[in-house]
Amino acid sequence: MNMKTPMRALNLSFVGRAPGLLAVGKCDLYQQHTPYLGWTAALESLTHHLLAGGDARLQRWREALTGELGNLARVAVDLVPEFGLIVPDAPSVLPVGPRETQARMCIAMRRLLKACATERHPLLLFVVDLHWADPATLE
Repeated sequence: MNMKTPMRALNLSFVGRAPGLLAVGKCDLYQQHTPYLGWTAALESLTHHLLAGGDARLQRWREALTGELGNLARVAVDLVPEFGLIVPDAPSVLPVGPRETQARMCIAMRRLLKACATERHPLLLFVVDLHWADPATLE
């Protein structure tokens, strides 16, 4: 059974329900060696959704995300530069080795999801073609 049609229907019904958030990402067969490609696309999508609200809404998200991400906000900004419009004063992070960088990314993504996926604002995270994801995305 092709799951894309039922997922699209779920996606469309979810989008019609306010105040939910939608993040859509896609992994790509030809970019399997691009770290965090699925997360990058999903975060770009989420960033556009958050920026589409008014100033008061954006300020609430800015406070929630800054509070939850703390000094790891820069990790999200480095992944998706437009995210810097939401958390403009994200401090730099110290350079670390590859393992520590991956661990930092995992912690930052968990915190970001925690801030966005609340009972008041459910989050639909929709990542297509996950079977083509790079190892870092799957981590």
